[in-house]
Amino acid sequence: MLRPLAGALGAWRGACGVVRPLSSGPARTSVATLPQRTVLSLEGRDTLKFLQGAITNNVQRLEEERRAGAVARDVFYAAFLNPQGRMVADALLYHRAQANEPSVLIEIDAQVQDDLVKFLKRFKLRSKFRITDVSDTWDVRQVWGPGAEQLINNAPTDDSCLVAARDVRAPSMGWRVLCPAGETPSFLASAEQVSPEEYTIHRMLSGVPEGANELNSGTSLPLECCVDYMNGVDFHKGCYIGQELTARTHFTGLIRKRVMPVMLTRPDAPHRTPIRLSSMSSLNVAQMCD
Repeated sequence: MLRPLAGALGAWRGACGVVRPLSSGPARTSVATLPQRTVLSLEGRDTLKFLQGAITNNVQRLEEERRAGAVARDVFYAAFLNPQGRMVADALLYHRAQANEPSVLIEIDAQVQDDLVKFLKRFKLRSKFRITDVSDTWDVRQVWGPGAEQLINNAPTDDSCLVAARDVRAPSMGWRVLCPAGETPSFLASAEQVSPEEYTIHRMLSGVPEGANELNSGTSLPLECCVDYMNGVDFHKGCYIGQELTARTHFTGLIRKRVMPVMLTRPDAPHRTPIRLSSMSSLNVAQMCD
C-alpha cells in the first residue's frame, strides 16, 4: 500500500505553513554534511550574462546582490536544460560577494558534474569566464529544525562561512551552508550532527526531489520535476536554453506527470522497481530510504 507523504504537495505549491515531519520523535536542530553534492566555480566578467541565458531562473537577483555587496539570505534555485527542454541538472547557485569580478558557485549532484561541465563548455563560446571544480575547497551542509534560524543568524560573514542561506525549495527544508572543507563552523556546534541519509529522509518528507536519482537527466522536463513548485523557474525572464518547451508546457497547462513522494508501508521494493497502483499505470521507484 502507498500513501502520499503528508504536506508534500502543499510544500510544492508554495504553502505558507511549515510541513510537519512524520516522525514522532522529539524536535531537534540537525546538521548534515552532504558528500553527494559537488561545487563548481564560474568566475569572470561574463558569468552572470551567460547564466541568464543558460538556466530557468532570473539571474537579476544575483546581479543586484553582487552590485550591492550583499550576502544572499535565500538560496537561488534553478535548472540547466538541454536545447530540447530536458533536464541536465538541478542546481543551487551562490554569488561570492567578496570577489573582484562576477563569481558564482554552482552546487549540483556529483553524478551530473561531468555532464554539466560539458554543457557549460559547449555553450560558453567566447564568453569570458572560467570553470573550476572547487569541491575540495567547500563542504555543503544542511541545517534544519526548530533552532536552525537562530544558529544561522549567528553565522559569520567572513570566509569561515561563505554561504548560510534559507533553502527556498520548501518551507520546512531549513538552511544551506557552505564552509571550508573539513571544518565545522563554531555556530553549528550546538546542532546534532546527523548522516546524509537523515537529510535524504528530511528532504523526502518535505516533498523535495533532488539529484540524478530522482530527476532523470536528459529525459525529464523541469515541470515534471517540480522545479516550478520549488521556486526554480521564472516564466517572464526571456530566452534561455530549453525555454520554448518549458514555457509552452506551462502556459498550456498540460503537464502529464510529476515527481511524487510516497510512503510504502512495507518498504521492501528494490531501487527503481516498477510498482502498480489500482486503476493507475505502473510507476518507477526512484529513491528508497528506511
